[in-house]
Amino acid sequence: MATELQFIKSASYGYDDTGTSTFSITDCFNDTYEVFFVIVTMGQSGGAASDMNMRLLDSSDTEISTANYDYAGLVMNTGSVFSENRNTGQTSFIGIAGLTGRTSTNSSSSVNFYVYNPISSSYTFVQGQGMENTSRGNKYIGVLDLTTSCTGMKFIPNNVSATIRQITVSVYGVK
Repeated sequence: MATELQFIKSASYGYDDTGTSTFSITDCFNDTYEVFFVIVTMGQSGGAASDMNMRLLDSSDTEISTANYDYAGLVMNTGSVFSENRNTGQTSFIGIAGLTGRTSTNSSSSVNFYVYNPISSSYTFVQGQGMENTSRGNKYIGVLDLTTSCTGMKFIPNNVSATIRQITVSVYGVK
């Protein structure tokens, strides 16, 4: 059976020297679909390089910041050993997008992931993979172990000294 992607929404933050400390996309999950496909592309970060964390937003666009995020990831470095990241009881999906772009202007990264059951009254799962330039890839799985209806996402640099200078998030329903 072929999978069809139905475009739902896209949001961007364009390049500027100041950057923003967080980026949200709201009203992108609905009850028409149980599975969503998300594409995130990022340019350079400001201040410092940083892994990108993600929190889900509830139906009133409030970020879910309780310690109910569990995740596991595999970081696949080119030219060095692979490493695993995993934890339970966190306040966000940590490192979901690998590194945001380094502070150099030719840097970029992207991640594609699926979000399962964000609207239903069951746990919300994520599963995906990404790449930062050509220096490392990552694979990722996670679960928000709450039965909250989620309608959006908020991206936050893990390094508080970093800012987001470029980001585009596109969301598709999977048919």
